[in-house]
Amino acid sequence: MTKSCSLTLILLVVYQLTFGQTWYKQNLIDIAKVSFPEKPVRQDTLNSHFFKYKSDSALYYIQINPIPDSSLDLNNKETLERYYEGMTGGIIESSKGTLISQKNVKIDGLDAMLIEFSSNAHPNLPNLRFNQIVMIGNTLVSQGYWTDSTLKTNTELDRKFFFESLSITKEGLAQKKQATQNDSPAYKIGYLCGQLTMFALLGLGIYFVIKKVTRKNGS
Repeated sequence: MTKSCSLTLILLVVYQLTFGQTWYKQNLIDIAKVSFPEKPVRQDTLNSHFFKYKSDSALYYIQINPIPDSSLDLNNKETLERYYEGMTGGIIESSKGTLISQKNVKIDGLDAMLIEFSSNAHPNLPNLRFNQIVMIGNTLVSQGYWTDSTLKTNTELDRKFFFESLSITKEGLAQKKQATQNDSPAYKIGYLCGQLTMFALLGLGIYFVIKKVTRKNGS
């Protein structure tokens, strides 16, 4: 059993013993799995798959995007890191946020990146945001947890379990990354993907706010 799986199991046991809650394990188009507090809402668009869940304290989401014929050598560690750095830059810029931390992580042996940043550009949305990105084959998986900065400590266990619950399936690990010799601008491509990701997520966040206000006014 891998270290990541062991930690996930420990967090799950602690969480269930503490709160008596069983999380919902969601299949992510057969390439990965992740656990939400309850069954998430799924929305599919032409090129993306969204899974989202809103609790009283946080917004959880998964966004899945295929990266078609990017001409990037995603088997190259440095190229992949530049892509992740570019995506981080695009996320921060489009959300008018401030980067708090950024670190390289591993998910079932795959290189990934986890960032923490803040943004007050949209007062009705949570201002503290965590985002984990991993490339599975030529598919980008973006995992996020948004909460209020005042709840950072109280939501720590929740947040860690959500991120640790992401696992790659055998089908996902079997996917081969596109490998070329083309020296593409990985940072710029990642930056653009980061911007597009954040614009889509801001739309989802605003949707939750509008839906909540509509329900409140209608009650």
